Amino acid sequence: MLLSHKYKFIFIKTKKVGGTSVEIALSKYLGEDDIITPCSELTFFGGIRRFEKETEEDIRKNFNGVVPRNYKGNMIEEMKSFIFIQIIPFLKSYILNLINKLNGKKYKQFIKLKRRFKFEQHMTASEMKSILPSNVYNSYNKITIIRNPFDQAISDYYDMKYRPEHEKIENFDDYLSVRSKIFFKKNYEKFVINNEIQTDTIFRYEKLKEDLLNFCKKKNLPESVIRDFEKINTHSGLNRNKILLNDNQKNIIKKHAKFFFENFYKEL
Repeated sequence: MLLSHKYKFIFIKTKKVGGTSVEIALSKYLGEDDIITPCSELTFFGGIRRFEKETEEDIRKNFNGVVPRNYKGNMIEEMKSFIFIQIIPFLKSYILNLINKLNGKKYKQFIKLKRRFKFEQHMTASEMKSILPSNVYNSYNKITIIRNPFDQAISDYYDMKYRPEHEKIENFDDYLSVRSKIFFKKNYEKFVINNEIQTDTIFRYEKLKEDLLNFCKKKNLPESVIRDFEKINTHSGLNRNKILLNDNQKNIIKKHAKFFFENFYKEL
């Protein structure tokens, strides 16, 4: 996520929507007091998990020299975050998965224990609202990105299939049965609280460059953000083959991503 006091906006990062590329492009122009969270997975001690040859943070540093800043909290804040956002959900997930296993069902959730600082890349709007000053949360322009749920699910499937930190899945139908529902639930929670959309600016992946350009004009950000964005393409090689969805697969995705179809993609 990004929080810019200089330009008065908060970037809420959803998944599989090109968010890292937007994050890297914008971070170059932020102020010294602005918050830039790491966009790579972290180890428990706060270092970059190097399960890939080139991580997202390598790309950002090599591209614009920017490193994450102002995202750490004090020990008490980090301990609360670790307990309530990591340990408790992990234990609930473990118990649920154990029950499912005993009943002959596949797991329902997969939660990774990882380092959580005060601010982190995929924070939810609810988490931000609970720790940010109300004048900042309420007055700053909150932005996020959405995507055609069919394409978003396929992108997430390939991310799981080819990136080693994920649990193993057999095929796309396996993905739909064990991951799709929680994936869209997590994306929903990123920018919605009690069925109320928290963001006042929503970019569409399908016209991301255009929406980003309009936002830069609105916020007086340099148009060079767009040129930078065009040069960045993280995880572009993951989508190896386009999946042609059958009617049953489409219906499952429509069920799991109901909120996104009803609010943004009624035409699909």
